[in-house]
Amino acid sequence: MLLRKNQDLIKLVFAIIIGVIFIYALIEYGKKHASIVKQSIAEVLNATTTTALTPNNSTSKITPTIIESGPNYKTYPIVPIKKPAASGSTTTDPIFDTLIMRLTDATDGSNSCTIGYSYWPVFNMDSSRIAVECDFQGHTYPEFFEINKDTLVLSHRISPHINCASDMIWSATDKDVMYCRSGPPGAGLSSYNVLTGGMVLVKDFSYMLSGGSLNQMSKSLDDNRFAFTVTNSNGKFIGYMVWEKSSDKVILKNLDPVDEQVDEVQIDKSGKFLTVSNDSGNTHVWNLDNMEMTKLASGVDGYFHEDTGKGILVSSCDPNNLCIRNLATPHLTKNLLSFSDYSQGQVHFSMLADDERWALITSEEGADRGGHTCNVTLPFQCEIYQVATDGSGKVRRLVHHYSTATDYSRSAFGNINRDGNLIAWASDWGNQKGRVDVYIAKISPAE
Repeated sequence: MLLRKNQDLIKLVFAIIIGVIFIYALIEYGKKHASIVKQSIAEVLNATTTTALTPNNSTSKITPTIIESGPNYKTYPIVPIKKPAASGSTTTDPIFDTLIMRLTDATDGSNSCTIGYSYWPVFNMDSSRIAVECDFQGHTYPEFFEINKDTLVLSHRISPHINCASDMIWSATDKDVMYCRSGPPGAGLSSYNVLTGGMVLVKDFSYMLSGGSLNQMSKSLDDNRFAFTVTNSNGKFIGYMVWEKSSDKVILKNLDPVDEQVDEVQIDKSGKFLTVSNDSGNTHVWNLDNMEMTKLASGVDGYFHEDTGKGILVSSCDPNNLCIRNLATPHLTKNLLSFSDYSQGQVHFSMLADDERWALITSEEGADRGGHTCNVTLPFQCEIYQVATDGSGKVRRLVHHYSTATDYSRSAFGNINRDGNLIAWASDWGNQKGRVDVYIAKISPAE
């Protein structure tokens, strides 16, 4: 009996010794390989990769925005990176660490896809849907995406071949509805419900256009006032008009203006002001409440590219300055940013965010316009960034757009959502003969 007890004790001690040796070996192995594991994780996190998004693959990465106060803004050259392979794929701008997702590709049969303009919203009112314009063998049709705005996961994509691809503007009161010009001959205002697929003629203006058509539509944020330029039956711009939905009345109509050639008009978010840009560079501002018009002179206080907020307008004041003005006192301007070179001032504006303390700016050009990635030699060239509208000179540097912008159809047209945390733009990714597609990025909202 005693012998058996001793044997059992010896076995127990032996088992304990073996266990201790095994645990010690595991600890030493962990120490030896910990650095390798850490290095591998770091490589994965820092790598610039292209990964296809699926319904189960989400990303919550937000751009760590670079904020500068000037006047000595930094120049950030472009580092070439591989274009994301397909819709839903991502890559990272290595300069700004911005995650970029490709939205469109050729799988729908399109030749190219783009954004109508920086002031026509790509994102609907709650950023659950996206609308872009795609070319199908010479015909332009809208394309719609459903997206999770927090994870950037795409869940649905439709390409209805409807006559609703001109000046598409999302409703600000119904997330499923957008407005557009319709026709032929483009004399109608229609609404399209993305959820139901139903298209409704809101107003037919053909009776007052004598064979002409509507162009360059804009609307107030409450979906009540709509503004258009007007062309005659030969396609010549002959004036503009404003229609009020609630009263079903044309409240302003100015056709055959003898002193100016109209380029575009835009109604502000409040619906109170209408801005009129003319080919001469002279501009007009209408107060639609009292029907008073103020004339601005080219080279003095006129402007070309612009976008409006609620009672304010951000624009290029001349080739080398960006400025803001109150539309109630349009002669008075405040400088936002000054440039040393003409190429820095070739920009488009987007004031679509509800927070109007910042304006989104797309710098279309670099030091040259060759068929390759922009040649950046000065601050802001070929960038999408935000500038503070308080005149402080603060900027938020967001992303390079990677487009050559060698012609107007290859412009980036940067566009921001109402929440101020998603941006979209068009790009040929450095190839002037390549396909143009739409890309989006998630950014941190302005504070």
